[in-house]
Amino acid sequence: MRATRALAVLAVLLAAAPARADEPAPDALRRQTQELFDAISSGSPAVWEKYLDPDVRFGDESGTVAGKKEMVEGVRPLPAGVSGTIRVTEFDAAVHGDVAVATYVTDEQETFHGRALHCRYRSVDTWRRAPSGWRSGGSSRTKT
Repeated sequence: MRATRALAVLAVLLAAAPARADEPAPDALRRQTQELFDAISSGSPAVWEKYLDPDVRFGDESGTVAGKKEMVEGVRPLPAGVSGTIRVTEFDAAVHGDVAVATYVTDEQETFHGRALHCRYRSVDTWRRAPSGWRSGGSSRTKT
């Protein structure tokens, strides 16, 4: 019984620890960026809550600027009749100490009530290394 409790405590501690501490920064940023976009398709705001810095600023292709609250609240499951995926491609990150700048293309495939749609966006993100891991501090995207 003690061994089972010890294993349970260890599992909780490992789950609370920053993910993949030995992972190179560009790999971590690529992985986290893909996780954020996967969360859009699945409607999982917890991922956005986890990875966004409290002071994040996001500028979209229409010129709207949003903060963390608006971004997290905007992540909802896709409505009935709509499905899709977003794949991060052409990812590159430059790390400067505890700050990184990443650029990539999101390749969006969507089915909207039976109609196939395809869009690509070029994004530039800033990231800050915090005690809890890399947190997104800002993003801007333009349609390609």
